Amino acid sequence: NGFYILANDANRLEKTLDRVNNAIKDLQRNHLGELVVVFSSPSNKIFVVADDQFYADSYGSGLLLRGVLYRFLKQYEKAHENFDEILQMPREFDERSFIPPTALVEKAMIYIDLKDKDKANEYLQRSM
Repeated sequence: NGFYILANDANRLEKTLDRVNNAIKDLQRNHLGELVVVFSSPSNKIFVVADDQFYADSYGSGLLLRGVLYRFLKQYEKAHENFDEILQMPREFDERSFIPPTALVEKAMIYIDLKDKDKANEYLQRSM
């Protein structure tokens, strides 16, 4: 995919990350009128649950993209945070959605980068 082209150019990755962050902020800001529930998780993150599938898919896609960018920047903790948020989103995705299984594969890729084959295998198995 296109990220491998950018992988050796941290400056372009950072610029792309800025665009993704801005898009996520815009999505959240423009969707505030349709909130159903707001609550905090044990990690003190605030989750906004909106009553439409488009928002969940768009927000999840943004988190996935941001997590991939962090992985290529070798900011693994931040990448895990984004993938974990997808996996902990209270709004369930459509059963055909690629977003949760892809987040699991991306977590496995981090563990491959870190040479932890057992953890990588665990997440690859969960993705199926």
